[in-house]
Amino acid sequence: MKKIFTFCVSLLTALSLSAYDFQSGDLFYNITSSSAPYTVEVTQQSYTGLTSVIIPETVTYEGTIYSVTSIGYHAFNSCSSLTSVTIPSSVLSIGEETFAYCSSLDAIHVEATTPPVLGEDAFNSTPVCYIPCGTLAAYEASDWAKYVSEFVEEGCAPLQMCGDNLFWEYADGVLTITGTGDMYDYADDKTGPAPWYDVRGSITTINMPNEMTKIGDYAFYKCTEVTSINMPTSLTAIGEKAFAQDTKLTGELTLPASLTTIDERAFFNCKAVTAFHIEATTPPTLQDKAFDYVVSPIHVPCGYGHVYGKHTQWGMLNLEICELLQDNVYYYPIDGHTARAVTYHSNPTDTLVIPSAVVIDGMPRTVTEVADFAFTDCANLPAIFFNEGLEYIGERAFVRCYGLKGTITLPATLTTIGERAFSYCDNVEKYLLQAMTPPVLGEDVFTGNNKNALFYISCEAMDDYKVATNWSSLKSRLRDACLNIYHYNTPLGTNTNGVYTTEDTLVASIYYRRKFTPFRWETLYLPFEVDRVTVLEDGVEYDLTAWDIVYGGHYFLAKPDGMLNKEILFGFTDELESHTPYIIQFSDAYYTDKLITFYGKESWNKLSTSFEVLSSSAWMQIAGNTTLQDQLLEKPVYMLRSGLDFILQKTTTTLHPFECYVMPYTVQSGAPARMSVRLRDDVATAVESMKGNESRLAYTINGNTLTVYPQGQAFSIYSLNGALIYSCEAGKEAVDCELNSGCYLLHAGTEAHKIML
Repeated sequence: MKKIFTFCVSLLTALSLSAYDFQSGDLFYNITSSSAPYTVEVTQQSYTGLTSVIIPETVTYEGTIYSVTSIGYHAFNSCSSLTSVTIPSSVLSIGEETFAYCSSLDAIHVEATTPPVLGEDAFNSTPVCYIPCGTLAAYEASDWAKYVSEFVEEGCAPLQMCGDNLFWEYADGVLTITGTGDMYDYADDKTGPAPWYDVRGSITTINMPNEMTKIGDYAFYKCTEVTSINMPTSLTAIGEKAFAQDTKLTGELTLPASLTTIDERAFFNCKAVTAFHIEATTPPTLQDKAFDYVVSPIHVPCGYGHVYGKHTQWGMLNLEICELLQDNVYYYPIDGHTARAVTYHSNPTDTLVIPSAVVIDGMPRTVTEVADFAFTDCANLPAIFFNEGLEYIGERAFVRCYGLKGTITLPATLTTIGERAFSYCDNVEKYLLQAMTPPVLGEDVFTGNNKNALFYISCEAMDDYKVATNWSSLKSRLRDACLNIYHYNTPLGTNTNGVYTTEDTLVASIYYRRKFTPFRWETLYLPFEVDRVTVLEDGVEYDLTAWDIVYGGHYFLAKPDGMLNKEILFGFTDELESHTPYIIQFSDAYYTDKLITFYGKESWNKLSTSFEVLSSSAWMQIAGNTTLQDQLLEKPVYMLRSGLDFILQKTTTTLHPFECYVMPYTVQSGAPARMSVRLRDDVATAVESMKGNESRLAYTINGNTLTVYPQGQAFSIYSLNGALIYSCEAGKEAVDCELNSGCYLLHAGTEAHKIML
């Protein structure tokens, strides 16, 4: 088009215009780079009367070719006659107010696929902007959208329909479908193939919009060169033979969660696909031979493999199921570290054990959840055992499990119990709640339960449970599960709240109260972790850590067999180990008739009853935390309470908590002679005599040499667990035996012996 210019030149106007480096054609330029790459910008001059202009990509000046990369500040400002501008793809930026006050400008043609950068107020009119085909989204997302009234893509091929709101085009191996909704159904190559069927052998890539909802029958049938497809995320149906015989389709193919139908032979002979990933948790309807001649695994959603596996068509395929079937229960990963118990393989009739962890795909995962509805209506389930780590029991997880009986123990890690989780478990008698913080309780969790069922809670947490949402309505059935034991007064195994040790039982914090005789060694064996130790004076409990600063001299002695013993300052309760025999002495008269309390840590403890049958002449150490049952004793058993005296066991006896006992099994009639044992430390030494056939318990606190004077018969030294440490033959002279710190049994033959520590 011919360019028409009208110049109104005056001295004032000339002085006001910007300087320029050169003129080419009708436009003026400033050089912005005088070395390669050579660039210029269109600069401001008097363009009054200009009606249209086409800016070139390059200009030549003095033999050098310059690329036009920008249009400068104010370049065409106030050109009121300008109606259209063509901007080449070389232009990267347009300056401030460049086309401001161009009141007649109604069309801009931009050839760049990437929108040039615009300066402030580059336009103050709202022209129509013509842009390359396929660049609409980029321009609409740029500053151009602030100044342009409408974008029009140029150079696009005419749209061809493949659905009421779907269109397709093909170029350079790429089939692109745009729009929304369902694709039309097509037929085979003889009766009405897809419109791109003639170029099927050249298509390598198929792009489909996320808003597309159905892939029609025979849509991509025999597209044998296709290697990649992006599947729409809103897809609900894949038609018959839609991808059949696409033998080079490779990679991993994801079928979205929205998918409900896969028709007959949809992926027939797609043998190069490396994996299918099905995201739908409800198995899509699967028609005959949809995956015939597919060798790749088909991954189904974690936790739903058992659902797919039960489906007639899906169950015949090569399914990859990420959940684990263990002991009749399916587990699946929540994330890389945790797992959920989701349901059962067959209706359980034995005790259900939810483990603390399972291994799925080689990764150990803590079982933190029981899924909603996981064990609903398991009427024959007799018992449940939950391990530590469980945090969530889902809605209706055990509803109508009528067979549950006895006690259900809920772990300390539990934080949430869903709505009606144990509703109508009518035969449960007791719930042990180990969590110190009341779990969030859904509505009607225990509706329909046996109204006499009780809820046992740690005494430290009782007040919190009584006011917690939905727990408060159960407060008449809440019970204190802490165990208070008074030495010699209250036998272990009874509690006002009904905690017994006739079977393995969990109880909350144990409080063991006892009076000790000062200056005398006594025994102690505590089957729980100690949190603190107190002394009671005038109704006030004082922590012994503070008291031993004043009085001092309070020692524990650890004496497990084979371990180096040590003296432990009384107040340091972290040194006092559970399930370890000690001898203890209070070295001050202040403690006369004072009640000493050992507080268990704020956690639950398992008290168990275990039975053992002793072999002939064996010795063993037992602890007084159970009742000795006479039905296991076929012959008389003699028990020595360490450091005190012998007790003949012929009938059931409740042992005092928590003392150490040594029990020899023997066939001799009558009890050994009553005797007194003097305990030795690292200062005192003495020579004592032992009568024939006598057994004696001897302590050595810091390790001593035991000198034995045999009197014609063998003399034996045993550890508390019955192990023979030393045996002296008859007729030998005095023998020294080095002993580690500990507790030992000395046994003489028929003759008396002298010993010295």
